[in-house]
Amino acid sequence: MFNSVVISIAITLVFIFLLLSLMVTAVNDIIFTVLRSKSKQLEKYLDELFFNDEQWKFIFSKIKNSPFINVLKKAPNKFPSTIPAENFSTALLAHIGNNDLTIEALKKAVAANKEKESGESKKSEFFAILEALLSQNPTFEQLRVEIDKIFNNAMDRLSGWYKRKAKLMSFMFAFLICAGFNVDTISISQNLWNNKDKAEQIASFAAAASSYFERNDSSQVIFKSGSDTLAYLKVENSALTNSKAGKLIAGMDSTNNVPVQQLQKSYNILASLDIPMGWNKQNIPQKKMDGKIDFGLWLLKTIGLLLTTAAVSMGAPYWFDILNKITPLKQSAIKPGGSTPPVQNSAGAPIMPAINNNAEPVG
Repeated sequence: MFNSVVISIAITLVFIFLLLSLMVTAVNDIIFTVLRSKSKQLEKYLDELFFNDEQWKFIFSKIKNSPFINVLKKAPNKFPSTIPAENFSTALLAHIGNNDLTIEALKKAVAANKEKESGESKKSEFFAILEALLSQNPTFEQLRVEIDKIFNNAMDRLSGWYKRKAKLMSFMFAFLICAGFNVDTISISQNLWNNKDKAEQIASFAAAASSYFERNDSSQVIFKSGSDTLAYLKVENSALTNSKAGKLIAGMDSTNNVPVQQLQKSYNILASLDIPMGWNKQNIPQKKMDGKIDFGLWLLKTIGLLLTTAAVSMGAPYWFDILNKITPLKQSAIKPGGSTPPVQNSAGAPIMPAINNNAEPVG
């Protein structure tokens, strides 16, 4: 029984971390989409690819409106968030060669620029690189591959910077969500330990619901297509559903917006779990008998929130893998006559067993 309860609590916590991680990922995607951060950073980075080269800045101002780049734009005045190397190199060489994609045209352009620079003290770094490449007498395709390498190396550096920034933003969003919704790992663990039947029921639901997640082509964890049939327990958790963040999420338009759909589904299931969350009287440290603040309890609350934040910042793929690894342990820990798996609706979706009198299954 002891092992079964421990496994159930572990599964429940991992399931909560997965839902919160999905919310963080969705918020991250929504914010970066609204701010168009990726496209802005890509445009700025390419503009400063040769940061001391004024000629390069002029060249880039022209090629960013090239047909090879425009075809990637979602709107005429919006720079694309990603550019394949071949599109960039072809647009660049087409501009340098005045739309003549031959080695001869490029050599003429480099020679003309060299004459122009003869009376100037500041040379073009880009043209110096292009001249060095052309001195090896490459074919046009070989030259384009070399330009691709320069672009890809630049994108690797930008990707590293972007990942670091995204990781920092994710940690910040994780803290805001965990603290905003008061998802305290210590408090939840204590509550489940004191309510072992509840722990078993939620873990059974989590184990069944784990089959409704999958990885997409980008290795992000998402709800499977058609998982709207996933039923969950509608608990009247006013601390979450009536909060400003809860109302904002509920009121968001999810039409053709995958991140918003992921956010709403994750939040709905999280808010429907019968566990202590939200800033209501039951879930905040009580004052001492003399009316003074109990700093010990608040310290424990802070540690619990930071533990949740640290766990959530590990990312949804991490907790998705962990959930799939530990859910089989629950089945092996269940003895004959023990807790049974959650029932399913007509569509085969798991329905959490009712835990309190306010429960109303929806599907």
